Amino acid sequence: MFNTVEKMSYRLVGAGAVILSIILLFSLTIFAGETTGDNNIIQGMLQQVEECYHNRQYQDVIFICNGILGLDDSNQTAIFYRVSAYGVLKQYQKATRELKKLTKLYPDNYNYWGHLGWFYLLDKKFKKGKQACQKAYELNKDQYWIVVNLGHAYLLNGEYEKPRDYYRETLPLIPSKEEFNKGPMTDFNIFIKRGWQVEICKREKKWMKKEFNSKYKYYLQAEKYWSKAEQLVEEGKYRVAAEMYVKSAEIEQASEEPRMKDLAVEFNNAGYYFEIVGQYEKALEYHEKALEIDKRLGREGDIARDYNNI
Repeated sequence: MFNTVEKMSYRLVGAGAVILSIILLFSLTIFAGETTGDNNIIQGMLQQVEECYHNRQYQDVIFICNGILGLDDSNQTAIFYRVSAYGVLKQYQKATRELKKLTKLYPDNYNYWGHLGWFYLLDKKFKKGKQACQKAYELNKDQYWIVVNLGHAYLLNGEYEKPRDYYRETLPLIPSKEEFNKGPMTDFNIFIKRGWQVEICKREKKWMKKEFNSKYKYYLQAEKYWSKAEQLVEEGKYRVAAEMYVKSAEIEQASEEPRMKDLAVEFNNAGYYFEIVGQYEKALEYHEKALEIDKRLGREGDIARDYNNI
């Protein structure tokens, strides 16, 4: 009976009948007659929340989360979904009010501080936004959105000498071109549309776009072929792996500013696996390329290795 009623409730959510869906889920405890009823309801409701959020039914997300929090007022997943829905609906004060409570309960959670800072910025409370973004950055410097938001906070506060340092720090952390467009580029568009520091935003957006397109998009592509090569090595497909290392190196070289240490390793690996499959002329070619770079960089240990490979 649990599965039947639960499936009915999911179909109803898809049709937009959220209230009836919640009633059906609450009926589970009546029929189940077990102490685990609340947990079953909450899990079902959380699945509905996820589906509604995916379908951009943000008012429904808030409604269902309210129901969950009526059963478990400390459910962090429900709280955070509700906060996110508030943000999308531009109900920034509701979002920041809840996030402030979360940062008091979980003061070392960078995610809560980071989102608090972002929603403060969107609510035009730039000083508070900078404080929260700074706290998030102190807790975690490895998340690109946290780093870029601190740059935004300085920019929106009119501290123009600071943002580019953080934007420069952001670029190597961005995992894909899609994230670059959805993240920093979209942020700048929001600020420009709202009339906030328009000329500075345009300038920094142009700079970040140029840096990404001339360097970091190549780095990401090179790393993609590097990962393919590593996988092929694990599968024992050494010749194809060597070709993938070469492809990675070629993309790296196409960048405006190739990472020379990485390039040397790519050439060395290509040479090594060409040697394993008996393609000695190619092996020699790439070992010599690696040696040339290592000499230029003055890497004595690697130079000795390169001579040994040759």
